[in-house]
Amino acid sequence: MPRPRTAAAPFRPLVRWFILAVWMALFAVPAAAQSEPPVVLQGATTFVSRLMEPYAQEIEKRTGLQVMAIGTKSIHGLVALLDNRATLAMISAPLESELVLLRKQYPAAILDTLQSFEIARSSVAFAVHPDNPVKAVTLDDIRRVLTGAVTSWKDLGGPDLPIRPVFVREGGGVVLSVKTQVLAGQEITAPHAVRVDSPRQLLKILAQEPGALGLAQERPALQAGLPRLDTDGAVHQTLNLVSLGPPSATAKAVIDAARAVATERLY
Repeated sequence: MPRPRTAAAPFRPLVRWFILAVWMALFAVPAAAQSEPPVVLQGATTFVSRLMEPYAQEIEKRTGLQVMAIGTKSIHGLVALLDNRATLAMISAPLESELVLLRKQYPAAILDTLQSFEIARSSVAFAVHPDNPVKAVTLDDIRRVLTGAVTSWKDLGGPDLPIRPVFVREGGGVVLSVKTQVLAGQEITAPHAVRVDSPRQLLKILAQEPGALGLAQERPALQAGLPRLDTDGAVHQTLNLVSLGPPSATAKAVIDAARAVATERLY
């Protein structure tokens, strides 16, 4: 015997359509937001490791934007910015010192419109092997070592070993900061210098080579258990965001949020 139709039966399709309409209304806005392209930051790995990796979600929360940080080198970030592959470049040295290198590699590039915004500062360490008895030097000693005037730890009160300065190849913020603040723009010409491809490789050599003198970021060196030489002055590595021309509203929001997070979390 067939079941009798109730008065509510004709309205069941309408109920289903109503539920579907509500579901679409609830989820349409997030879907649209997810389709927005992220704000791309490219450049210094120091900037990424110190600020973006630990605090990217906080920066996104403050801005309401999706932010993608790509760690390469400062110089590569500036090139990506000039090629419109990045919204902002991350650099770990003053823009002026980065421009010296950029002009050599890209002489035809128009660089006058680049604008730099300091976000944070970190310290440069002159790190040594754990067995090295030398504890303190002057920045003038460092200058003489890096320019080849002093070549043995014996001249600095240490063992009779060649001093082997170790640093990341051209394009890293630590080296550019040392060149600017210690060498007055001169190149490193020490005869036993060792150039490496990454900060990780630098720390590995420092742990193995008794005569090494590493130009390193302070925090990773300390975390690796490597002592640093006390000096009569500080050398700082600045973390900056760079825009191509005046920053857009989106770029400015990221700059302001990154600066605020750095002030609250890194100092």
